[in-house]
Amino acid sequence: MRMTVNLSDESYRIAKTYAVQKRISMSKAINEFVSQTDTSFKEVEGHEKISIDPLTKLPLIRLGRTVTLEDVKKLEDEEDLDRWKASLQ
Repeated sequence: MRMTVNLSDESYRIAKTYAVQKRISMSKAINEFVSQTDTSFKEVEGHEKISIDPLTKLPLIRLGRTVTLEDVKKLEDEEDLDRWKASLQ
């Protein structure tokens, strides 16, 4: 998307320095800055919150309760049982 933005002198200096150091365009530099910012303000359907894990950089969705290893194992066991039952039919 193409648009015009006004940057403060300091923001321009930071983006320009970053772009020169990385040998990328100003547009790409600004896109990288925006992509790296905390996105927890975004809401998705059902009012869950999305944020970016600072360590892995993967998106996190808050659903109201933590999914534990035991939860995952239980679901895997149920799926295995369902597959086994289906194989008998």
